[in-house]
Amino acid sequence: MTTKTYNITEFERIGRTDYSLPENVLVSIRNLCSFVGYAENTQNTYINQYNVNAPTTTTSSYQKKSNDNMVRTIKKPKETNEWKRPVFHATVFAEVNDTQAIINDIRVGLNKIKESNCEENIAMFIEKIDKIQESIDFGDDCELTEKMQQVFDIIYSICISNKMFSKIYATVLTRLCQKYNSHFNQMLDTKITEYLASMQNIVDVNANENYDAFCESTAKNTTRKNITNLFCEIAKMGEYENIQVASIVKMTTDMLTQIFDSIELVEKQKEVEEITENIVIIFSHFNKELKELFKPMFEQLSSLKKPGLTSRTRFKYMDFVGK
Repeated sequence: MTTKTYNITEFERIGRTDYSLPENVLVSIRNLCSFVGYAENTQNTYINQYNVNAPTTTTSSYQKKSNDNMVRTIKKPKETNEWKRPVFHATVFAEVNDTQAIINDIRVGLNKIKESNCEENIAMFIEKIDKIQESIDFGDDCELTEKMQQVFDIIYSICISNKMFSKIYATVLTRLCQKYNSHFNQMLDTKITEYLASMQNIVDVNANENYDAFCESTAKNTTRKNITNLFCEIAKMGEYENIQVASIVKMTTDMLTQIFDSIELVEKQKEVEEITENIVIIFSHFNKELKELFKPMFEQLSSLKKPGLTSRTRFKYMDFVGK
């Protein structure tokens, strides 16, 4: 391969020759121009030393050609010192539900609560709930009850979410029930009734057959144990009249009565097992207070061989007797 070098004079001479492209190349170019919509009579707007005398356009208008193509030439905008006042638009804010915002503040406070900031947070909760009450028109008892129910539900749901914080949550719930006894006491009594009713008809779910139902059942069993922990902590405080040690004794008696009614049926094994798990939690809090009272029942259950009483459950009652 040979390399050809040109000097400036030769380049200038080549540029002024009458050389034209071969016809087949020109045909291809014309076809491409036609394809992109370019007309051959379009003015050359590129200026160099060979078309320096070509006319230029300084307007900013669009010039229409015979093929309806538009060629735009750009004009520098005219400078002006005229100042125009900016147009201001009023900011539109989304409508905020004050009750939901306050409830969210309470939720955040409960999720961050610990022994060191418990009193501070309880004071904040009371302040927030008072604001909700003040926002309701005087005499509108239905709306007040509805709002207070919303507040109680979120507080209660968090209080039963984690057994590790049952003692702190018991303090919060007790103090709020004392402060808002006309509303919260009745609501908590309803939760106690629901808790006892949840002991009925507990069934065993096979994870291999219905995994979603298994997860749901497991979650309910865990929540029930968390509630048992919470109620025991409230009873130990002795400040809430509807959940005292006497209330725990009655709950335990009802649970054991249900166990004796269920142990004859093999399909009741899961129910008996779950109720027993909650009795174990109760005795972890009140072993000294309740041991002698329920010892005869525990001895009987530890010695029975019934279809609804598994070996695992029976061993738990043996453990009670041995303590």
